[in-house]
Amino acid sequence: MPTKLWLDDARLPPDASWTLVRTAKQAIAILDSCDVDVISLDYDLGEEERCGTGLDVARHLTAMVKIGRKMPTVVMLHTQNPVGRQRMLDELSGGRG
Repeated sequence: MPTKLWLDDARLPPDASWTLVRTAKQAIAILDSCDVDVISLDYDLGEEERCGTGLDVARHLTAMVKIGRKMPTVVMLHTQNPVGRQRMLDELSGGRG
């Protein structure tokens, strides 16, 4: 079943149709095991060494494309970190080429 994936350490997803994950590792595990149609990423996820960042997931998304796997149709960034947002945008724009 296609999935809507919400990555955030503190905020809740907009509604119950989203699957909530709190760490980059959890998001990557779902991306590797399910068809994800929509993903929304926060950048800051708490302690970086333990939780990773949204950039880790953005890098995984671009790596998926490079090996011929389908990226989610919609990738949204709901982070409030402007530097983190730009880093994720830069990664994702390079991965779609």
